[in-house]
Order: sequence, then C-alpha cells, then structure tokens
Amino acid sequence: MKDRDLFNTPEEEVKRLAEEIRQVKEVLRELSRTVSRIETRVKRAFPTTYPKTASSRQKKISQKDEKSSLSSEEAIQLYDRLVKQAKDEGLDIVYSDLSAMSVADLSVLRKELGVTLGKRKPSVKTLVDAVMGRIRESTMLSKHINRRQSLESPSGDVVTNGDQETKA
Repeated sequence: MKDRDLFNTPEEEVKRLAEEIRQVKEVLRELSRTVSRIETRVKRAFPTTYPKTASSRQKKISQKDEKSSLSSEEAIQLYDRLVKQAKDEGLDIVYSDLSAMSVADLSVLRKELGVTLGKRKPSVKTLVDAVMGRIRESTMLSKHINRRQSLESPSGDVVTNGDQETKA
C-alpha cells in the first residue's frame, strides 16, 4: 500500500522509479535477445532474404587498398616538424593535425618511429596516441638538454646548482 501512497518522500519515489527503469531494461534485453534469435533462424532458413551488406565489405576493402602518401624520409621529416610544432605551439595542435591524417600515413609514421602495437589493425586513435607518445618523449628530452645548456655558462665558468657544481 505504501508504494501507491500519494505522499511518498522523494527518496522513496526515486527508488520506485529506479526499480521500474531496471525492470524495463531487463524486458528490453530479453526482447533484443528474442529478436536476434528469430532473425538468426530466418537467415539460416532463407539466406537469400537476408543478403550480406556490401557496404561493410567495401569499407574493409577500401581500408586495405589505401596507400600511404608518405615515404620513410618524409615520415621522419614530418615527425621532426611535429616535434618542433609541439614545442612552439603545444601538443593539442599536434594532436589535431595527427587526427586529420589517414590511417596509412599514421601507420608509416608509427613504423618509422619504432612504435610497436599488439593489434593487427589499430584504430586512428591508437595510432595517434602512439605517435603522440614519441612526440612527448622528444619534447621532454629536449627540455632536459636545454636545461643543462642553460646551467652552463658560455665563458667556461663553473656554475653552481644547489649542491652540484658543473664545469662548462
């Protein structure tokens, strides 16, 4: 009787609605499974009624046939340019530039940088993240080198840095 009470507290009403949503989701899952089973049986019984979609096949073929527009040398030059751009303009711009590249070009760039992936057909996001990792490494290493150079004085004097002394 309390579930039907007009004066339920907001907490009780939320609990009741959450339970109804859970029940509706369960019914929808059951319906989806039933429809899938029926569709599978019909496909087996009448294969000509449900032909395979050509669009998915064409998409896979077009991805395989896609050729890279980058050579090995161009990939290294592109990488150097992207590292410089990351230092000057920031990683976000480099990320958007890489995201706009084709899968084939990203794959060539990844191979030239020596990044290994466990997947046979990595996604654009996976390839971009792999290349961005190398770019981050390069920018971090160059910052360390620049820091060391800034600690050295051009006159060859010893520069003290805390407890350490370095000879220029």
